Amino acid sequence: MELAALKNNPKQIVNDIDQHSQLDVAQQFYASLPAKSEMNSKITVVLRAATDNDLVVNKVEYIQPVVTSALTLPIVQYQINFPVQGNYKQIRQFINQVLTRLPSIALNDISLRREDVAVEMVDARIRFTLY
Repeated sequence: MELAALKNNPKQIVNDIDQHSQLDVAQQFYASLPAKSEMNSKITVVLRAATDNDLVVNKVEYIQPVVTSALTLPIVQYQINFPVQGNYKQIRQFINQVLTRLPSIALNDISLRREDVAVEMVDARIRFTLY
């Protein structure tokens, strides 16, 4: 519908471009990040995604928040490290769900290990950074 409306009114494209160029990109970026007070609920989303995918989480390590102040406003970073056990498909679905549900999270590291080729269970160590 939007495409048809733009085809019918090409001047609208120019007006939209002017409006978007006036928006402050930095403000949009900071507005997209969760508030520090929301961090616990965001971490809960990560853990819930693990249980939703039937992964076994043995322990979770949280690294103290690091504040990046080189930018205009400080950004708090929480590192979440944890080992999980499950099959490859479960681990992949878990990572996809976390990255989809939390746009302000980054997958920093993942290592997969399987004891035997015939065994479906994979041991994975995953590290996310939540901004």
